[in-house]
Amino acid sequence: MHGEPRRPEHPAQGIVWRSILDQIGRPGSTSEWVSVEDEPRHRFSRFPWTMVGGGAADLMNRLAGSPRRLVDVLSGAVGVGSDPGERGVFDLGRPWFNRHPDASGLDLGLVTGQVVRDWRAEAATEVLAPYDGDGSPLPLNLSSSWGRHLWTMRQVLGTATGQRESSQHRPWWTWRRWLPERHRGPLITFATVATHNHFAQADDERAFSRTAPVLRLPADASEDTYVGLLGVLNSSTVCFWLKQTSPSKGTGGATLSAPGDEWARVYRFAPKSLLQLPLPTDAPLARARELTRRARLLDAEEPSTVLADWRAPSRRVLGAARAAYAQTHHEMVALQEELDWDVYGSYGLLSADERPRLTTSPDFELPALKPGERAFEIVWARKVADGTASSSWFKRHSWFEMHGVTPVTDVPNHWPAAYRDVVQARIDAIESHQVIALVERPEYKRRWATEPWEKREERALRAWLLDRCEDERLWFEEKNGDKYPHPRTIGQLARQLGDDARVRSAAGLYAADHLGRREATLADVLATILDREQVPYAAALRYKESGLRKRAQWERGWELQRREDETGEALGIPVPPKFVSADFQRASYWSIRGRLDTPRERFISYGDVVDEGSGLLLGWSGWSETDRVRVLLDLVSAVDRQPNPSVYRITPLLAGVQELLRSMHRWEAQEESAGRVVQAEVFQRHFEDMLSAYGLSTHDLTSWRPRRSTLKHHDR
Repeated sequence: MHGEPRRPEHPAQGIVWRSILDQIGRPGSTSEWVSVEDEPRHRFSRFPWTMVGGGAADLMNRLAGSPRRLVDVLSGAVGVGSDPGERGVFDLGRPWFNRHPDASGLDLGLVTGQVVRDWRAEAATEVLAPYDGDGSPLPLNLSSSWGRHLWTMRQVLGTATGQRESSQHRPWWTWRRWLPERHRGPLITFATVATHNHFAQADDERAFSRTAPVLRLPADASEDTYVGLLGVLNSSTVCFWLKQTSPSKGTGGATLSAPGDEWARVYRFAPKSLLQLPLPTDAPLARARELTRRARLLDAEEPSTVLADWRAPSRRVLGAARAAYAQTHHEMVALQEELDWDVYGSYGLLSADERPRLTTSPDFELPALKPGERAFEIVWARKVADGTASSSWFKRHSWFEMHGVTPVTDVPNHWPAAYRDVVQARIDAIESHQVIALVERPEYKRRWATEPWEKREERALRAWLLDRCEDERLWFEEKNGDKYPHPRTIGQLARQLGDDARVRSAAGLYAADHLGRREATLADVLATILDREQVPYAAALRYKESGLRKRAQWERGWELQRREDETGEALGIPVPPKFVSADFQRASYWSIRGRLDTPRERFISYGDVVDEGSGLLLGWSGWSETDRVRVLLDLVSAVDRQPNPSVYRITPLLAGVQELLRSMHRWEAQEESAGRVVQAEVFQRHFEDMLSAYGLSTHDLTSWRPRRSTLKHHDR
């Protein structure tokens, strides 16, 4: 039934092995470790097999006696709402949409199974959804930023369709699977791969990945019906049922890392199996309603939400939010505990005499629960103390590490007397009631494993500061009545932003609490956070040799695509190769761009090309290609004005111009049809004049490689 609490020094003397030897000839015997039964062969003629022991088969039979199944109350099957297919194409992130207003309204929050946790379903990222308000595919607009981005991915999308429904004749630039009705109105989603059951309600328009399938009730279902069902689905009883009917993937996809880690097993909860879930006669509506309300409170108390709502970040505000978050979180733990015991009663696992003693009414005064204070944890801590249970639940659980607490073996005295009596009754039931002892274990009880507040606050402060750095006004200046792109060093950026008290406050918090450098200046903070958000302007500075070869293959494919568009002739363009981390000069470039080399970076790095002592020069990724060419040509002129201009420093700048001109020529027809001035030819002539002036050829530009010292200038 349960593994060794710790790895035995002599396996032959292990507790579990000794129990097997002692009980193998005694059918019907049960111990803490082994349960022995003689079962008829026909029991194993159908799946799933329940082999847990300790009454698990009996419990599954009792649950199976429920009058309804989940499939009986749903509207349609449990399944994937929408699936982008090649996610790297569409996963652009919120900052990308902020920089490209012509894609406004085409961004959609994507919920993945990894972020469906503890009654909440946050968007993991913002993805491009090229559909209109009715859910119909938009025509591919090659005058738009989103249309041009998708055009560059045409070969990838054309061959990554996989299960794309060919009968529906979807355009190549759309998602592999798009069912807009699946992400409109109320629904419930869940994590298909997790250690425990995680279901959450979502009632706004989002997309749900393959790892977060959705289920819906009939159109006339009330909010209470959804919430009540959600309460059942999030119960420990359902966790037990799911683990008996679902395959285990080990711990994080591997084997258990240590004895006693059964609670850390990862399972795949298949939608098809979920349909057969037995439902109890009544739902824990009151508890579920309170839990969903508090889940929304947690959203409002997140650092990112607090920073968005307050005029100036301050330690007082963030500290208050942290305290409120912890209080709400502990209240949810207490409510979940009541819900679990309510559901035992609803499934008939408690007798008529037991139910009043082991459950509480909705208006019962509940104390917030801290780590280790749940009834099963008190029982488990006692077993750990006497050496009959593994301590991994307490050692590996993030709660105990974050709060610096030790497991408790006694019912806390500071609780109200009535609640102490209830918890003591539950402890007695766990120790004497076989069915309750089976489900009141770490394997089936919610972990409440949250990311530490410090990490979330650091990420929120960093994103807040980066958003301020992306203010368009910082990256343009007026010249003869026109907006002209203006790159800046980090020092210049700090001086521009330093007049804003909010920025100074946020930077001070970040420096003191997340860099450990209370004396750090705004420029120091910006240098730290901007370093991971920039990618160099030229291919040779971005990629190693392997990456340059792959980039060249992508470029050749785009040239063939342009010819296909012009002639209508299919040229059999090969699918370009995907990138790996080793193709990039820096790991941060890979983390930004990924295997499809998607330009998600916020900033462009020019190194210290003009003055080696001036520091890292940055540009903004919101610039158009015209803006970027202008900046590079200006930098060439700036280098040329130096006493002894270096062709080595000028060559990569012109290489960057050459790369941009290829792209600008690609869109000449679209620019003309949109009534815009076509700058490519003007820049092309200027570019060729510069090549002649410096005695360079296009081959010189493509063959240029940075010295090690040059790469270091981009690492600052």
